Amino acid sequence: MPKELSREQNIALAREYVQKNFVDNGMCADLCVHDTGKGNPHFHVMLTMRPIEKDGTWGQKSKTVDGRKIPTVAWNERTKAEEWRKAWADTANATLKRLGMPERIDHRSYERQGVDKVPTIHMGVAAHQMEQRGIRTDKGNRNREIADINAEIRQSKARIRKLKDWIYTRPIDNFPTMVDIAVGKGNAKNFESHWQRIRSLQTQAKVLIFLQENDIFSVEDYTNKVVEMHDQLQTVSADIKSTERRLGTLATHLAHNENRKTHKAIYEKYKALKPKKDTAAMNSLNPFTKKKAIADYETATKKHEAYREKHADAITQYEAARDYFAAVMNGRTELPITKWQTEQQQLFRKRYGLCEHFYTLKDEIKSAETIRHSMEQIMKDEPQRSQPKRTHDEDR
Repeated sequence: MPKELSREQNIALAREYVQKNFVDNGMCADLCVHDTGKGNPHFHVMLTMRPIEKDGTWGQKSKTVDGRKIPTVAWNERTKAEEWRKAWADTANATLKRLGMPERIDHRSYERQGVDKVPTIHMGVAAHQMEQRGIRTDKGNRNREIADINAEIRQSKARIRKLKDWIYTRPIDNFPTMVDIAVGKGNAKNFESHWQRIRSLQTQAKVLIFLQENDIFSVEDYTNKVVEMHDQLQTVSADIKSTERRLGTLATHLAHNENRKTHKAIYEKYKALKPKKDTAAMNSLNPFTKKKAIADYETATKKHEAYREKHADAITQYEAARDYFAAVMNGRTELPITKWQTEQQQLFRKRYGLCEHFYTLKDEIKSAETIRHSMEQIMKDEPQRSQPKRTHDEDR
């Protein structure tokens, strides 16, 4: 729920959404709002999967037509998840707009929105609570790493775009030569003010190496290199984001599998403890035996509930893993764990290479910016170069 709204406004919003999308369509909905005041207000909805007949009895989930089972309602179709997520975004945004708030939510992924950003991973209740208490978690560390990646990519793109725009708006014949740049030539003032301001022979050495390794001998060579870096940055950042998205998916697969394995024994015992109630058989017993059977059933039910309460986290994590794989495996029961692990290792290696390329580009952008500053200083100190002439824009 939007954290910009008050608790009362969010409860009203949740009720409006549940009424419109579920109850009005014939479903029973159990709405539970969670808001501890720590910035993560949300709600859970438990819904019926069977229709209710006019006489108040439960209807059938499916019916047989020409030998085929046909669902009696469309509530369990996969397309409903997308429909309901969109409906939530629309309902929440309408409320935010009505209240004059500028914030908006979007149910689509960054990739579908065309947002140039690596998505963070879902923290989950346990990791979120640990982070709130100041305890760093693997998921939290991963999200901080992703935030750093997004910031670095965004900054690098802005820098190379600014550099490219600067080149294309300057007069071609106005630029100093690369020799001027390499030796700090222009006049004594330029040498003293510019290179001394840099205060690092290492920086000048890097610039010289950059010019030499990229065969930059003229302004045209420099321009071509900047354009090339711009294009390479677009490609490598897109590859990084694609790789990070897949790594995020694989991490989720493997985390759920680990929870499934770790908590399987507890869940199976929980299932085994669930008492079975045969009402017809109980009714056929004599009063004394029936009373004892009912008492035994109630005792077993309490034992079952107590076991769940004791192992709530483990059971919840197992059920979440079970439901997750039921949704993503499309009916397949065998999980390709080894395949996922192999792909994950391959992508880790790929990410390492992509990041190495990205940081090489960052260093090159820094060298290109230093060259630009040197050009600006030389042109500033030599007014005769400042006569307006033909620009790169006219050549494009």
